Amino acid sequence: MCVIIKNTLTNNYLILKSFKSYLFLSIIGLISATLGIVVDGLVIGNFLGNDGMVAYGLVSPVFILILAFATVFGNGGTILSSNYIGREEREKVNSSFTMACLIGLITSIVITAFSPFYVDYLSVLLGATGALTRMASDFMFGLILGTISLIFSQILFLYTRLDNNPNLGLISIIITTVFNITLDILFVTVLHLGIFGIGIATSISYGLGALVLCTHFFTKNNTLYFSKIHDFNQAIDIIKIGLPTALNRVFTMARTIVTNNVALWVGGVIVMGALTIQSSINQLLSAVAMGVGMTTMLLGGIFYGEEDRRSLADLLKISIKWGLYIIVPISVFVIVFAPFLVGLFGKNPEVLPTATVSLRLFALSLPPSLIGVVFLNFYSSINNTTMANYIGFAHSFLLISLFAVVLTPIIGDTGLWLCFFLGETFTLIGLIILIRTKTGRWPRKINDFLILDDSFEKNIKNSISISIGNDMDQVMELSNKIYSFIDKYPQYEDKLKKIALCVEEMAGNIVEHGFESSKQHYIDIRILLTEGGVIFRIRDDGKPFNPIEYGNDMSISKNKLGISIVRKIAKDISYRNTIGLNNLTIVL
Repeated sequence: MCVIIKNTLTNNYLILKSFKSYLFLSIIGLISATLGIVVDGLVIGNFLGNDGMVAYGLVSPVFILILAFATVFGNGGTILSSNYIGREEREKVNSSFTMACLIGLITSIVITAFSPFYVDYLSVLLGATGALTRMASDFMFGLILGTISLIFSQILFLYTRLDNNPNLGLISIIITTVFNITLDILFVTVLHLGIFGIGIATSISYGLGALVLCTHFFTKNNTLYFSKIHDFNQAIDIIKIGLPTALNRVFTMARTIVTNNVALWVGGVIVMGALTIQSSINQLLSAVAMGVGMTTMLLGGIFYGEEDRRSLADLLKISIKWGLYIIVPISVFVIVFAPFLVGLFGKNPEVLPTATVSLRLFALSLPPSLIGVVFLNFYSSINNTTMANYIGFAHSFLLISLFAVVLTPIIGDTGLWLCFFLGETFTLIGLIILIRTKTGRWPRKINDFLILDDSFEKNIKNSISISIGNDMDQVMELSNKIYSFIDKYPQYEDKLKKIALCVEEMAGNIVEHGFESSKQHYIDIRILLTEGGVIFRIRDDGKPFNPIEYGNDMSISKNKLGISIVRKIAKDISYRNTIGLNNLTIVL
């Protein structure tokens, strides 16, 4: 079960468990969220016709742009906060949360307040003509009225996940989706509000979802609150960190404008209608890649803050492997059942054959696209903006747009459908070449793809990592394993002896009090040898259990001996329960 490398006797059980628990919640939640968008397309296609679908497709870049702002503030804030958590700077978490909400609020007010003055001009700029201009403007205005709902639902969704409450995000998304579907049908078929009703239904439903997320502040386990902002440079940090994933949405918006115009040029409203159907279905399919990417970003930010290279490598490997496990069967399903999926958006005999071919060729792009999204979110989580921006620019805009513009005049609309697969594939080839350029060698192992900055682990001279099961026999062997490193690091002999003295008691407390079942569990122990001393971390997947509180009373039983010794010798002790794991950090 364990893999042995230098100074390491560990496995990736805890990372995999946390990853899978957050992954499936993320995917289910995002599928629920995008289902509402898909239903928008279904209602428009069946009740408002192909012109409605074209207007819906033309305005989609505006929705993407609003989500890009939400991504800057949500992803930027939570990555910054997860870095603080990894560095045990908990007080800065709420400061960054407050700043993310503040700049999100200001942005929402500006976008909404000026919307009456620009929606008509923007509709024309996006390619609307004639009667389509009015439809596009109405839909856009309905969406923009809900800007604050869209932005805050994203910020709160990400922060409640970080604060150990991912289930609330799922509940919020389900409520958002149910109301979106219900209001779509009500506003279009009963109140006859047309495509404006679709936009306003989306705005209202996202607002209700944001209100559900606000209930987190009234739970007993909540650690989020608005605090006084002491450093306004956090706004710059949030924007800088969140920009790569947000630019991915901006580049997607720009690419959508390009492909929309190519579609209108090569085949008019027929090809444009087929492209809109493909894009609507992709909103649902992209939930897998986005779910994997969001989970990678969440865990990666914490491991980066902890300066844990091994966990980052394990995370990247797990993300790609499990992402492909899920997306490859989905791609096959889409190829086989493309006619049925396309038929859900109406029965236009001219559009359906073209849309079927479009969807089948597009399905080929899903696996390479997922890998690209994983790398984008991973590099964002470790603050490598150069690599993240390359992926965002290449796979979301440059290469797909380039292949669309070059191939479509040569082979017709088939070139437009192939551009997605070719663009995603060549993005990954470009990533390998870029790593070769930056490092001077071709990447062959997962560690070669990390590309961490020079300051990473700069103060760490060496580290010792050990994984043990919830077995008292393995606990009893801990001291021997730690003593075996003393000869290698004599300058740390005193501190390592102290750790060896108390680690059995502390791990024993976790095994005895932290696990409610006899199922297999693991405890990860990491000892960092730094210039200033020794950092000792214990992580486990048991129920929330704070050994510091357990040892708070004055009576010293055998079970409390370990924490009593630690109190006497430690410079600092801290506990947190994050990403479903207990984390105890001791600085000696």
